[in-house]
Amino acid sequence: MDNSVHSVFIMYSKISEFLNKKKDLYSDFEISYIKSAMLDECYSGYFYEEGIRELFDEVGFLPDDENIYIAFIDYIKNKYDINNKNIIEVGGGIFARLSRRLTLEQKNGIITVYDPRLDPEIESSDRLVLKREKFTNKTDICNTDLLVGLMPCQGAEPLLEQALTHDRDFVLWLCEGGPHGDCFDYFEDDYEWIDSMVYEAKRGLADKNKKLKIKKLEEFSPYPIISSI
Repeated sequence: MDNSVHSVFIMYSKISEFLNKKKDLYSDFEISYIKSAMLDECYSGYFYEEGIRELFDEVGFLPDDENIYIAFIDYIKNKYDINNKNIIEVGGGIFARLSRRLTLEQKNGIITVYDPRLDPEIESSDRLVLKREKFTNKTDICNTDLLVGLMPCQGAEPLLEQALTHDRDFVLWLCEGGPHGDCFDYFEDDYEWIDSMVYEAKRGLADKNKKLKIKKLEEFSPYPIISSI
């Protein structure tokens, strides 16, 4: 058997076994989609869809040079000293991969991650607080220094609103989060939604005499990272 084929077979077998153990966290469609996508050559590079990238990272199949969590944390650390800071992550996914990696990079501080789908088998600790609920514009962020979001889709809007309202630093990696498909949706396409988010961030920071920073990491995503830092 060819080595590459053998590697794919091992990966497919191990992830299928893992999914069987965690089947209560996924719909039948999601499991079918993930298993099909694993065999698709489009997932042999950097562009991992959210459900696949967090799954690969959880089971150790996401190489460091293709790991969007590592890349995002490196970007944040190059701009911001995360030590002794309280950080909120919006939309942490099922396995809270970004937040769990962030705790390893901090000497002190608390990471709080919000997502209704967080795996119930992952437990909170004195450094990592899991909130199995949506982050909203009503969420208390009084003791928060930094808000982060790695492609949190609709979670991007309350994250940005809270950061601007309460003058908190933020780093937000946008995605194809809009249009959302709601009956009141007025966005024509993904990029119109992204442009609206960038505009709101620029305007909100300008009111505080700050400038929005915009960065793209094209090897991981065509969508921009916007931040106050």
